[in-house]
Amino acid sequence: ILKSCPCFVKGVKSGPIEGPQEGNCSLVRTGATVKSRKRSDWSAGKAGQEEAVRRGVYSPQDLYTFPDTQVGESSTLKVNVRNNSSDTHELRFVKPKEPFHMKHFGYSLRSQHYVKLPVQFKPNTAGKHTGLLLIQSESSGSLVVQLSGEALP
Repeated sequence: ILKSCPCFVKGVKSGPIEGPQEGNCSLVRTGATVKSRKRSDWSAGKAGQEEAVRRGVYSPQDLYTFPDTQVGESSTLKVNVRNNSSDTHELRFVKPKEPFHMKHFGYSLRSQHYVKLPVQFKPNTAGKHTGLLLIQSESSGSLVVQLSGEALP
């Protein structure tokens, strides 16, 4: 169609469309102007949604809350400890105070592995209880995990 137009012009005329005009065969841009957005790299995009990748020995959660537990009963949660380094770490666990209990004293956590430490909540008295689980590593420092539980009468 355009080639048969006597006033065929190569190129693009920008501006608002004002309807067909007799004798004007120039091309008119009809598409909306598209602004290009800079694409953020994948890891930067994920960092907004999730926390940044951690290095060394860490726990993805710093607070573990036990379900409400009757006095004299027990509940168990597993504390997740990860090693995101290229080295094996020798871990020592400083047991939390009652009513929180754990059987393990230490663990050798290999590179790119994790361990789920079972911790029990065995309350003897009603009310809210809190405690700390200290995880020590000579090469990676110390890690503190908070424990919390409510004991029902």
